[in-house]
Amino acid sequence: MPVKLKAWLKAKLDFGGPVPYQTLAEVEDEVEPVVTYNCDYCDYRSPTQKGLRCHRITVHRIGVGVRRTLDTHGRP
Repeated sequence: MPVKLKAWLKAKLDFGGPVPYQTLAEVEDEVEPVVTYNCDYCDYRSPTQKGLRCHRITVHRIGVGVRRTLDTHGRP
């Protein structure tokens, strides 16, 4: 590359300067709080609503329909 072109690119596009990386202190300030969903019946905590719903269905049987028995003719 000719010297003039190199100087023009450096002046125009600011090549060759320091890269503006974030410091560790700036990154630590941007940490978002973790949301947890607590079970009302025990001390279980889930990071997602779906996990809490699955826990309540499998452990506490909430939202599960009652099994219906059939009569002699096979009807509920």
